[in-house]
Amino acid sequence: MAAPNYPLVKPADDARFTIGLLCDLAAVLEQAGYPKLVGHDLVELRQAIYRFLYGSHT
Repeated sequence: MAAPNYPLVKPADDARFTIGLLCDLAAVLEQAGYPKLVGHDLVELRQAIYRFLYGSHT
C-alpha cells in the first residue's frame, strides 16, 4: 500500500483553495444526489476540505 499524499504542508498562500473550488465540490455532491449545500453547510464543507488537505494541526 502506498503512503498517503495528504495532508499537505500548507503553503503561505495556496491560490488553488478558492470559493470556486468549494462551489465545484458542492456541485459534485449535488450531482451525486446529495441535498443542495446552503448557508452554514458551505462553511462546514470548507472546513472539512481544509482539514483533509492540510491537516488539523497546521
